[in-house]
Amino acid sequence: MIPNTFEAYALRGRVSAAEYFAGYVAAIKPRDQSSFVNMAQQAGAPNVDAGMWLATVKYGSLETFGARTSLYHVPDILTSNYNDVAVTFPISDQVRIRLLGQAMAQGSNGANQLTGAPFSTFAAGGRINVIYGPLSVFGAYTQTGSAAAYRTPYGVWLGFTSQQVKDFNRAGERAVQAGAAFDFRDFGWRGLLFVGSATFGDRAIDAATGQPLANTNEYDFELAFRADLQSAPDWLKPLQLRARAAIVDQFLAGTLSSINEYRLYFNYELTFSGAKRLQRQP
Repeated sequence: MIPNTFEAYALRGRVSAAEYFAGYVAAIKPRDQSSFVNMAQQAGAPNVDAGMWLATVKYGSLETFGARTSLYHVPDILTSNYNDVAVTFPISDQVRIRLLGQAMAQGSNGANQLTGAPFSTFAAGGRINVIYGPLSVFGAYTQTGSAAAYRTPYGVWLGFTSQQVKDFNRAGERAVQAGAAFDFRDFGWRGLLFVGSATFGDRAIDAATGQPLANTNEYDFELAFRADLQSAPDWLKPLQLRARAAIVDQFLAGTLSSINEYRLYFNYELTFSGAKRLQRQP
């Protein structure tokens, strides 16, 4: 599987404790596609040619205090802004708590060439992690505005409740999530991690008609392995394995429909470099 690939021009750097990234994206080659398309076409406007301007500022770290803000703008198509903040603090020698919050807004701009009419929406959420040694227990909540679903034409949705199959970002949808992660390093298996979670979404509507959409429950399970954290040979360290499973139940008008999805990821990083030039000693 080849991920999304971008034709872009970017500038990144640091000013004091803040990192910045800014650039222009001319085109995207969607996952497993063979050709590039412009950013307006990827968003759903096939007869418009437009690129994307974007900027991000990030400050701090998840381990103490961190915040970031980002914005992208595709003229006459879509403008989207994302913000989050995180703070981590100890409550004992072994237990830490991490609190996170996020807010994002999105809407049409200019000539409204994406849908032919102006639209806007928002999403916001919170998350708490309780970390006790190798065990992390977490809970999250997100809410999407009822005027429109949150669009993600260029990548994944960053909402705290986004899952393997469903994003829980339909118009009006609220979602609650609970889960846990366990790192097996204390049992001699460095690099082996298990994550399980359950997410429950309701109150989603069709923004155009106001009619209710199916309530959705998703249960995700993941087992991941990184060889670089083991005492492994150098040739094996770029290996990463992930096995994922998702069970989705959807309820509407007394009817249940279910989806089971299984994924297996095999990643191996290859690094190419030119031959070293010998330097003559005087």
